[in-house]
Amino acid sequence: MTRDSALIVGAAGLLALAMALGSVAGESSGIWVHIANPRDGQAVMGEIEIEAQVVAYARVRDVAFFVDGRPVGIVSSAPYRLRIDLGEKNQSHEIEVVATDVDGHEARRRIST
Repeated sequence: MTRDSALIVGAAGLLALAMALGSVAGESSGIWVHIANPRDGQAVMGEIEIEAQVVAYARVRDVAFFVDGRPVGIVSSAPYRLRIDLGEKNQSHEIEVVATDVDGHEARRRIST
């Protein structure tokens, strides 16, 4: 298997997984988002990278990142990553990612650290 075919198989597998998870969660908009980093429940402080994985039938317009309810950035092309500084205090945070496709469909995921 070549590297390119592995990427295609990987993307197809991710799409199949997203569709299965979406059907379980009741999503049918054709767009799914997953927060790959940090993990839910992970202790975070200082500078971190938030990483989102998005699968969509239509082209992804943008991915918006929120920390504790306030917007901290928008990324309009893959990879959907954003570096932020949470400060040096070890405290919990709520991280939310909202992915939007060009048709206006949205998918949201939220974790607590």
